[in-house]
Amino acid sequence: MTTTRRSELRTKLLAHAHAAPLIRALEDFEPDPAVATIVRELEESFRAYRGDLARKASAPITAIRFYWAGAEIEPWVPSTVMGNVYAGKALVLDSAGGFEPAPLSILCDALAESEALAESDAFDDLKELFVLESVELARVAVAIAGRGDAFAALTTARPFEFLATPGHDERKLLLLRLDA
Repeated sequence: MTTTRRSELRTKLLAHAHAAPLIRALEDFEPDPAVATIVRELEESFRAYRGDLARKASAPITAIRFYWAGAEIEPWVPSTVMGNVYAGKALVLDSAGGFEPAPLSILCDALAESEALAESDAFDDLKELFVLESVELARVAVAIAGRGDAFAALTTARPFEFLATPGHDERKLLLLRLDA
């Protein structure tokens, strides 16, 4: 998923003085613990969805769209991922559950330490790269959590889609589709 774009951004950003240390930090980032944490947070969300949906007597759900929230406020980087749950085209749970979007905290911490980073020519590309990395970790975590007991306990219809919207007004990306 967008592997080529992530590679292009990494190569381009290594030439920027403000970006190179962040690229190295991203290369040192260990994805497995982050994925495990996201899986746990997703399972907690699925359990909460089950209770919330039972109280609403909802139809079987057909999709969960995760959106990366917070980029519209300082430090201009998404800081949380929220879930919207759908039954067909009907939104049945809004901004419910979700997870912390690793490795975006690396970029947020760097922005807190350097005002110049947000003003640098590299900032938009850095933000795109870190968000794309976060979406990839979410894709892996959703594939694991979507096979777990917490998700299986939800009343779902097939096909079922896990979607990502990695920012305000960004296009939806398919993380995982369950057909059977």
